[in-house]
Amino acid sequence: MMNCEIFQTQLDDYLDGELTPQAEHSAQQHLTRCSSCRHSVEQAKLIQKALHTLQPPMMSKSFAQRAIKNAVKHHHHRRQGFVWGFSSALAASIALLFVAAIFMQQQRNTTDPVTTFAATSPNQVLQQVTISVGSPQTVNLLFDLAQSMEGATLSIVLPANVELAGFPGQREISWQANLRQGPNILPLPLKGITRSSSDLIASIEYAGKRKAIRIHVNVHNQPTPQATLLPIPVV
Repeated sequence: MMNCEIFQTQLDDYLDGELTPQAEHSAQQHLTRCSSCRHSVEQAKLIQKALHTLQPPMMSKSFAQRAIKNAVKHHHHRRQGFVWGFSSALAASIALLFVAAIFMQQQRNTTDPVTTFAATSPNQVLQQVTISVGSPQTVNLLFDLAQSMEGATLSIVLPANVELAGFPGQREISWQANLRQGPNILPLPLKGITRSSSDLIASIEYAGKRKAIRIHVNVHNQPTPQATLLPIPVV
């Protein structure tokens, strides 16, 4: 008989429909008995939908526009690159913000303000965000595009002390998405595994070019919101 531990290790295959018929039957039976695992499935499906549709959570378009405007105004004279660069014409049309919405999974309907982070240097840790052990907290990636991108590839490389809620044990996650002109927000519900610090890398690839950005993730017992608005460099 399947238990919660076994089900969680097979959650990804269950969501992708890759279980054997026997394992699928056992999983379905377990879900009829276990409300906790049913909740995990519901949350994972919501996350998968968010990853594919890039629907902005708790953030208006006007907020995104203000964040970008303020970032450019504060540091318009600085031109620093990302880890990998696009061609000049494409890179000039892209601003990449890390918007860290520090709130717990069960507090998604609150009106707490979000905190905005952005890159500062191509070869260093770019910004820091603090999350807590065990409880998912959402880090939003905001891509503001001057043009649409059909079939762009988005990738997230996670450190060992952090996982994406609903994707247990996966260190690298990639998918394709159609990005619209203007603000596109990708919510990443991150969960700390152990108390330590390490780096997360997010990248976007389009038309044979790739740009990536690094963010330092501190995992503590309790989250510590930060409240700075920093510039977004383009090359």
